[in-house]
Amino acid sequence: QMEPTTAFTVEADYGEFVRRWRVVFVTDVWSSRLDETAIRRYRDALRRVVIDPAGDDTFNVGRVRVSDIALGVDARYRPRRSRSEFFRPYLGVGLAAHVLNGEGRAIANTFVERSLDNIAVGPSFAAGLDAVFFQHVTLGMQARYDLVSGARYGSIRALGTYLFDRTPTRPRGGRAQGKRR
Repeated sequence: QMEPTTAFTVEADYGEFVRRWRVVFVTDVWSSRLDETAIRRYRDALRRVVIDPAGDDTFNVGRVRVSDIALGVDARYRPRRSRSEFFRPYLGVGLAAHVLNGEGRAIANTFVERSLDNIAVGPSFAAGLDAVFFQHVTLGMQARYDLVSGARYGSIRALGTYLFDRTPTRPRGGRAQGKRR
């Protein structure tokens, strides 16, 4: 029921907590408005309950804005190491908390505004691919779905991630491979 919008996301990757599993903290911020279909349904519902003997009342609902701040934590599974350390695919599952705020002239101080003002918690799912450009910085793409009470958020994201642990540059065993002299 929302117009598509841009979300701003910050991720902090705290590294592996068990082999192939990483913990990542996620923060999102976005703002949008209810789409025209949702506003039309709201306006029609108001017309049905308002008594207008002359039939000449107009309903100017205006725009209803909704903003969200989300905090979450993901556990991300990275499959076996590939030959390339540059690309890193992953699957993730986590928990997200969304703090929603709805506002608009037509809903100010009503039960509609109170129902849009909400704190919701639920599971989140992600699949993505990161490209390691620097020792502690990756850029990537992610498909994400947050399933919280009262709202579902599906998104496709372009991401930048800061890695707090050291990105491995050597193969396991600690020795660089190459010719011995």
